[in-house]
Amino acid sequence: MPTEQLESLSHARSLKARHAAARRELDNAMAGLTAAEAEMAAALAAGEDPAPVRKQTLRRREAVAAQEAEVATLQEAARLAHRAAQEASQVEVAARRARLHSSMDTVADEVEGGVLVLARAFRKMGALYRETESIGRTFAAAYPGVKSLAPAYSPRGKAAMELLGDLMRTRSFWTEARRLEMAAPLEEGGA
Repeated sequence: MPTEQLESLSHARSLKARHAAARRELDNAMAGLTAAEAEMAAALAAGEDPAPVRKQTLRRREAVAAQEAEVATLQEAARLAHRAAQEASQVEVAARRARLHSSMDTVADEVEGGVLVLARAFRKMGALYRETESIGRTFAAAYPGVKSLAPAYSPRGKAAMELLGDLMRTRSFWTEARRLEMAAPLEEGGA
């Protein structure tokens, strides 16, 4: 994540932490106000002069009102900062995903090209094998006394054909190879 997004997210988290701390302070102040109001009610019930307690209660009410306003402000600021950080991150993630998708498409082109090359190589190798076998059969028919000929595949040709056979044993490979071969002339003609 780029520095700008990290700073934005850090700011949002900082505001959220400040909001939580202010909320705890507000809860404590409200508990103090409740206690002061109970003390004032007790003084009134006892017939005592509630003026000193009333002043204290009034100050606590003002403090609670100020803290409530601060909590509301911090809550809204944290919400807005979080939303801004999220939107900035979404833009960055979308841009990075687009770059990665472009890279994936490039690799997909390479894979599709590889499939075409392998399919064509497999067919060429098969044609060469059939031609070699045909020559061997013709020779054997002409000279029946010859015991053995060299194998139809060269050692490297045989290893390559086995590898190609392993890679291409699935129906989906050939389906994709046919689709790509059919699309290739259209792409070449349109270019």
